[in-house]
Parts: sequence; C-alpha cells; structure tokens
Amino acid sequence: MKIGVFSDTHVGCSIPNAISERRRAAFRHAFTRAVDALIRSRVDLVIHAGDLFERRSMKPEDTVFVKEELQRLVEELGGIPILAVRGNHDGTRENSALDYVRHPLAKYLKVLGDPSPCSSVYAEGGIVAAAVGYTPHPAAAIRRAAADLRGVFAGAECSILIVHSFVSCQRIPPGVPEHQVVGVDLLGESGARIVIAGHNHEYHGLVRVGETCVLTPGSTESINLSESGPHGVCVLDVGGGVKCDFIEIEPLYVVKTVYVGGEGRVRQVEWYREQAASAVKSFIEDLGGREGILKIVLRGVVDGDRLEAESASEAEARKAAEGARNLIYVEVESQLEEVSAAPQPSAATRDQFLSEVFGSILGFSEEALSLVSEVEAALEERASAKTGLLTESDRREFVRRWLKILGGVK
Repeated sequence: MKIGVFSDTHVGCSIPNAISERRRAAFRHAFTRAVDALIRSRVDLVIHAGDLFERRSMKPEDTVFVKEELQRLVEELGGIPILAVRGNHDGTRENSALDYVRHPLAKYLKVLGDPSPCSSVYAEGGIVAAAVGYTPHPAAAIRRAAADLRGVFAGAECSILIVHSFVSCQRIPPGVPEHQVVGVDLLGESGARIVIAGHNHEYHGLVRVGETCVLTPGSTESINLSESGPHGVCVLDVGGGVKCDFIEIEPLYVVKTVYVGGEGRVRQVEWYREQAASAVKSFIEDLGGREGILKIVLRGVVDGDRLEAESASEAEARKAAEGARNLIYVEVESQLEEVSAAPQPSAATRDQFLSEVFGSILGFSEEALSLVSEVEAALEERASAKTGLLTESDRREFVRRWLKILGGVK
C-alpha cells in the first residue's frame, strides 16, 4: 500500500507584503504540483500533516482552489481517502480553516486530532491512523493520550500517528522552546509504528529510532525567504517494511538566501554595501532564464552604525537589481553588531516569560499557556474592528476556563 504524504502547504501565504500576490501564486503552484505528484504515484491514501492554509492572509478564492485541487486528487485516484490534521496556521479547534474544505469533501476528507487525539480515528485496510492537532505543548498532549492511543493502535497492521510539532530527531530551528519539541521515545509510547510530523519546514526523510519510524515531509514551498528546500511530497510504501520516496517540486521561481559575514573581522559600512551589490549581481547571473527572489542577511561586526549599514546595503542591492526583469524582489536583513556596542543580556522569549509567570502562580503552565494562545488567536480572528475586543459570548467562555484553572490552585 502506498501513502502520499505532504505538509505545510500554507495556501494563502502572502509574505513579504511587497510581492504578496506573487507569493500567493507560488504556494498555489506548489500545491498543484504536489497533487500532480500524488496522482502520478497512484497512492492509495493521502495524509496532510497540518498548515494546509495560511489562515491570517487567505482569501475566499484560496479555499475554492484547495477544494477543487483535492477534488481532482480524489477523482483521479478513484475516491481515495484524505486524512488531515490542524496546524497552528490553520486556526483553533473552534475556528479552523479546515472546516472550509471538510464539509464540501466530507465523503473523502477526514480531519483527525480534534478535539482530542482519539476522538476521530481512521481504520481501513489494515491502516489505523490517529492524530494530535496543534497545541503549544505537544509532549503533554501526547503523554495524556498515550494509553488511549496504545489501545487504538493495538493489533493494527500499520499504526500511524500524525502530529504537527517538532520532534527531537529533527534539526530544530533556533529559538524553539523545549516544551514545543516532542521526544521520539514519547512518540514510541503511543504504540505508533510510523509518526508523520508536520510543522518543521525542512525535509528530513525517514528516520528510524528503535521501532519507531519518523517522517518529516517538510513544506512544499519556502514559507519565509530563508528556507532553501528541497520541497516536495513523500510516498510511503508500507507493504512489509517501510520505505519512502521523496518527489521534489520545482518551485514557481527561485528563492535564495545569501549570508554576508565579516569573516571574523570588523568591517566598514562600505564593505557590506559592496558585498550586497555583489550578491545581487551573482544571483542574477545564476538565475539564467528563471525568475527569483533574493534575501541578503548581513552578519558580523561593523565599525559604524549597523542601521546605516543595513540601509546603505539595501539601497546598493536595489540599485544593482535595476533593469533585471527576472529578479522579482530583493530583501536585506541585518544581524550586525556594532564594534562599540556593549553585550546585552538576551531577553526572555514570550513563552519563557509566560511559563515563569504561570509556573509561579499556578504551579504548572501548560493549560494556561495553551489558553493564552487560544485567546490570542481569537482576538486576531474575531475581535471587533472598532473596539479590538471579543464579543461577550466569546469572553464568557474564556473567563469560565480561566476560573477553572485558577480554581485548582491550592
């Protein structure tokens, strides 16, 4: 049996805003190519591991597009089932963008993981699949559900757990808090033979840890301009052993990040300016007949004002790009330090601050942090444009849950 796997398609994503429609087109292009690859592979089941949409910037036509593409996938492959899990960019349990396609495709599309890992399970043809919808504390959620999941997976020929979280066997992006990373040992305790992990945009292939196989399909397009790929879809063959083929997707245009560092030396503003221009010219030459987006990241120590170095480098980069029709956009980001700047203590992240506050008040922070995230999402999606507040009915439910948490404090 062949299972098609993809994730983090982020349809509707439109960053950077200066070229929003070009970016939106790239994510649609990647989604179509992913569907094409799955059709060519003649898979028997399709799994999407979260962040189907970019809820904050998606438009109604993005919903229609995804529905039609999934309908094409189903029809071309004879009515195969599609399993999906909610990612952090899909919205909350109560207001998920997946609902826009779940109802029109109800016969074929099954959303797993909400409201709890075992509330909705797929079991057909020897395959048993369950999922954990996005939560800022995935390890705690899996630990709570482990016994129930073992019961669900017991006796299955092939047991699959779908998560939208970072996993300890992956290369974890810098700055990710520890509580957002799930250990492979814990995933193994669920009884799952195969774990499919969305959320990490880098393709990792099939990683075997003990009796557990972890597949990280990565994203289908560069979500931010620092992601170099490759991007694509995976085809799992679960007949007997577990094998994985990766099918790379050719992007609509090239996205590249170039790091300009001082090579351990203090550099003048002029040096960074010249290097930025050189990076643009080299990129244009490498593009050949293709279109592309370039991001230049300035690193190292500058003898002067780092903001001046950034603005001067950006101006020179844009000047070098003039007349190059195949260069869609160039962006300059500064990570420079000034030679005279005294070292500053690193500021606590939002999650570290909230964990400390709620940990000291409540004795544990997991449920409170999760509720904070839900309140933030609700404010972004449903707050009044005039007052910036939620409706009384929305506020009442959140107040009830806060009181429940506080009521447990001894």
